Amino acid sequence: EQVKAGALRLLAISADKRQEGIDAPTLKEAGIDVELFNWRGVFAPPGVSDADKAAMITLVETMAKSDAWATECKNRNWTQILLTGDDYAKFLAEDTARIAAILKDLGLA
Repeated sequence: EQVKAGALRLLAISADKRQEGIDAPTLKEAGIDVELFNWRGVFAPPGVSDADKAAMITLVETMAKSDAWATECKNRNWTQILLTGDDYAKFLAEDTARIAAILKDLGLA
């Protein structure tokens, strides 16, 4: 909204490739070797039962396959990548380490 209104100038986007409807290069194209993106997740407390974990995963998978979610992703230029269970835990650990390294390189951590 601010970019469209001319109140903010978009220099680059942090996605891995250019996004439809957004007139800006990626950070990589601008010479900064960084990809950042938003992710969403559903978390449960330690000790959640296997049955409850399976039920939550089923609900998330059902939502992710819905037309409403596909429309929301399209409207927001989101790329849907669904990870659950151990795959999601691995992704979180790797992404946290990657972001920590970027922050350290920038002198922010």
